[in-house]
Amino acid sequence: MRIALLAVCLISSLTSAQQPQPDPRFTPPPGPATKEETALVDKARAALERKAADVSAVLADSAYMPVHARTEFREVIKKHATAKPLTIVGPAEPGTKLTVNFRFLDSESKPVKGGLVYLYHTSAKGWYSDKAAHIQANSGDTKHARLFGYALTDDQGRVKLHTIRPAGYPNTNLPQHIHLHLTVEGKEVMVTELLFEDDPRLTREMREERERGGELAVKVKKLADGSEQCEATFTLRAN
Repeated sequence: MRIALLAVCLISSLTSAQQPQPDPRFTPPPGPATKEETALVDKARAALERKAADVSAVLADSAYMPVHARTEFREVIKKHATAKPLTIVGPAEPGTKLTVNFRFLDSESKPVKGGLVYLYHTSAKGWYSDKAAHIQANSGDTKHARLFGYALTDDQGRVKLHTIRPAGYPNTNLPQHIHLHLTVEGKEVMVTELLFEDDPRLTREMREERERGGELAVKVKKLADGSEQCEATFTLRAN
């Protein structure tokens, strides 16, 4: 009996050891919404519809942070995007405050008016989620990044973003970046990244390669209050 029990325990131990262990770099995408999450999304929708808050106020409110990764919440934010300055972090978000003045031009160097810009990036420790660096599933980071926002370009093709300086992914040599998607009249016309010239991970060779692919590295100005600021102009390539 003891031999049989020992054999079962040994087999169980071996089976457990052979099981693939979860990768700590990844967290699953959101599952079915809880009642509390649904109530938060509904609350955000109601506040935006009656103009009791704008997109920036909702995204900067820590009360809504539990639903930032949820698709239905992101659709609410997208629907109510405006050309006003966009804030995507709350006052308690760790990291160096950063203001980016974007401008989007078409292939003839004319302003892209009324374009929808989707922005997202990592936290100050290089994580897209508050649980791990990356979100599992196809395009998990793109679809569920915690720090994100939508804005419309104004008549001069501009978008002003208030956020924090993102960090590069942990244990990699990839540089800091902000992801950008530009949609005009329902068609996605640009998918690119904003990089920072003073990022120690951004080597000259890497910068040249990235810029050939349409990404942009910009100078960062450090302000007296400890925050940072930069200007970034993206131009659509001719078809």
